Order: sequence, then C-alpha cells, then structure tokens
Amino acid sequence: MTVHKKAVILFCFFVVNSAAWGVVAMTTGFGAWVLVPVLAVFLYFAVSSMSLRCPRCGKSIYLKTVRLFGTGWTYTGGFPETRCSRCGFQLNRATEPL
Repeated sequence: MTVHKKAVILFCFFVVNSAAWGVVAMTTGFGAWVLVPVLAVFLYFAVSSMSLRCPRCGKSIYLKTVRLFGTGWTYTGGFPETRCSRCGFQLNRATEPL
C-alpha cells in the first residue's frame, strides 16, 4: 500500500470517528466523559499521521514549503503530498524506493 493511500485512509477514519463521537456527545449530552475518548483518538491519529514519511528520504509527507515575499516558509499540515518535494518520489504510485 502506498504512503499516500495510508494517509488518506487514516484521514477518513479520523473524520468518521470524529463524527461518531459528535453524535454520541449530542445525543447523551456534552459530558466530560466524552472528552477523554475524543482526545485519545485525536492524539492517536495525530501521532500516526506524523509518522508517515517518504520511503526514500524520510521526509514527512505533511511538511511543505511555500515561498511568500521572497522567503521560504515551512509548515506542517494540510493534505499529504503526492510527490516528495525533497527527492521526487511518487508517494501515490510506488510502494518501495527504487
């Protein structure tokens, strides 16, 4: 399975799980007990998604650089890259480094 596909599946699980806990919270009342599993699931998905890296060079697939006003700004987040910006590896097609 490709790294990009793993990231998309992880994101879909996160959205579905968040919606499910939202329904539970709205139907039973917003008690403090709802926050514990929601935070635990959020931390699990955050750690899992940050561990997805390019198989060739090890760069995080969420780390991006944009040039604004002549300066390069690096940020983490957003949708995962389909091509590694460091080594050019196709993250959505190849499963292993060349």
